[in-house]
Amino acid sequence: MQLQEFYLIENALDDKTIDKIIALGNEYQDGTVGTDDGQQPDHDIRRTDVCWLREDWLFDICFNYMSEANAKTGWNIDVDCCEDLQLGKYEKSHFYDWHIDSNGFNLHDPKGGLLDFKTRKISMVAWLNDDFKGGEFEFHKSVSNFGCRKMPKGAIMFFPSWLVHRVRPVKEGTRYSLVTWFNGNKVK
Repeated sequence: MQLQEFYLIENALDDKTIDKIIALGNEYQDGTVGTDDGQQPDHDIRRTDVCWLREDWLFDICFNYMSEANAKTGWNIDVDCCEDLQLGKYEKSHFYDWHIDSNGFNLHDPKGGLLDFKTRKISMVAWLNDDFKGGEFEFHKSVSNFGCRKMPKGAIMFFPSWLVHRVRPVKEGTRYSLVTWFNGNKVK
């Protein structure tokens, strides 16, 4: 049996919830990528403005949907915590080139919290609007036949963090998304 590559829930977030999430956005900063020197901006790989959210009600929504996805896909991936939620704002020409969120082995540096010695296992993307051009989400053809798609407002997708994916450049308007990663012990 082949496991599902991703789990998509359309209309997971209603307009009221989406407006509330976008309103939380403040103090946006340059999106970063992992380097040997830690997290750094690299506009050749990623151009996104991000801010971080820590709302309990939002964690509850995401965890409930992730649990559904994890069970219904048959992944049954062992996760026990979630990173802060990243609200992303992609303006004209913003993008995020091919990348993985984790390989299942990379561990968070100990900082005295829930993420100590954990690794990203399940990634989540929620689309908060669809009134823009470009900005399509795409899995690499080597890992999925999903193709390149503009997702509908309110949809949430979950996928194993080691799948190669990207966000194509926004051509017009502003694309908003909510991203997080569900973590657990490293893959053995």
